[in-house]
Amino acid sequence: MGFGAMAEGFNYFDRNSDGKPSFLERSMLSFYWGFNGWGGSTFSGLMGEDLGGNNVRTSFSSYQLSYGYNILNTYHFVAGIGLGYESDVYKFKNAYVSFDDGAFQVATPAIEGDWSSRFVTRYVQVPVHVGWSSGDGVFKVRLSAIPAIGYTTKNTGLKHRMKEDGQTHKDQTNLSDALLPYKLDVRLEFKVYGVGLFMQVSTFKLFKDGYQDLYPFKFGFVI
Repeated sequence: MGFGAMAEGFNYFDRNSDGKPSFLERSMLSFYWGFNGWGGSTFSGLMGEDLGGNNVRTSFSSYQLSYGYNILNTYHFVAGIGLGYESDVYKFKNAYVSFDDGAFQVATPAIEGDWSSRFVTRYVQVPVHVGWSSGDGVFKVRLSAIPAIGYTTKNTGLKHRMKEDGQTHKDQTNLSDALLPYKLDVRLEFKVYGVGLFMQVSTFKLFKDGYQDLYPFKFGFVI
């Protein structure tokens, strides 16, 4: 699931003296914030009945920053390409999440304490978009195909944290060998007076063949 925010800062500049759109008029800067979901296998199907009384809470969020340039920029239609960054964070409170036998498993921690688990993925995007707007620019629609390449840092992968007696214990599992290193998303956006909705789905699985079948998606608000 997802909610998003999008800022377009470069759409209100005058055209060049020859009447053609200027560089800034062709440019778009977009920021998205949202909640994620997964199609296919889900964590809810992995949680045992004994977790019901442990107040397991989840928070799935996504952050995307994207620059787009309209190669085609007419009165009603635009088409172009861009460059973007994406960070997806899946948080679990009061649960220990492991990756065993090629799939996520959610369990009650064996050691008592304030436990949290977090799974993070990051991508570099190259969005390709087409769009339409009303003559006055009030209503806008944009469809994007988003090829992306995943990368790893010290903050990606599966991480656990436990607080006990004022001490914090951490560990991390790198899942780069299981993650598919690339993906292709499709995003549809609607805006009215700069505010609207978007939906984004992935056409590729999160993991390689032989691992858990998870298909990420997002949807939400656009500002």
